[in-house]
Amino acid sequence: AVKHIETSWLTDLRARLAGEVEWDQHVYLVGETFEGDRGVIRQYVDPDTMLDGQFDFPLRANVLRVVLRRQGDMSELGAFLADNDAFYGPRAVMSTFLGNHDVPRVVHVAEDTPLFDEWAGGKDRAWTNQPQLPTTRSAFERLAVGYALLYTSPGVPMLYYGDELGMAGAG
Repeated sequence: AVKHIETSWLTDLRARLAGEVEWDQHVYLVGETFEGDRGVIRQYVDPDTMLDGQFDFPLRANVLRVVLRRQGDMSELGAFLADNDAFYGPRAVMSTFLGNHDVPRVVHVAEDTPLFDEWAGGKDRAWTNQPQLPTTRSAFERLAVGYALLYTSPGVPMLYYGDELGMAGAG
């Protein structure tokens, strides 16, 4: 949760790793800034002084919107992807993902009638009225297409446990 720590702590960490820890390679540091503004996310990405990358929430939002929710068209997603690949800098290695611990299970975004949008937290359904597994194949098929896109795109794909089989749940 990078935006909740002082930037000087992050730069000190990178400097100390480089100067005091003996590794035979660069230490990859990734952060999380739950944010749709790529500029906010980018301000923490600099492999020499801060992070190598962050979880790419804007990419997630676009993939969920176009591929899973079927809002917009593929040319919009293609244009976003073409711009996004270089947005964070030539040496940035972003973490690409569809689901994580802060959002509802991604299979519910892919349902024929999506239960959540790309920015929903789902905490109102975390303990009561939890969503059940979809009863049709289409949500699972869309989820597979979404992961195929991530696995063939630049970055380090992150798979949140259970999403590989379409686990149900929220918040």
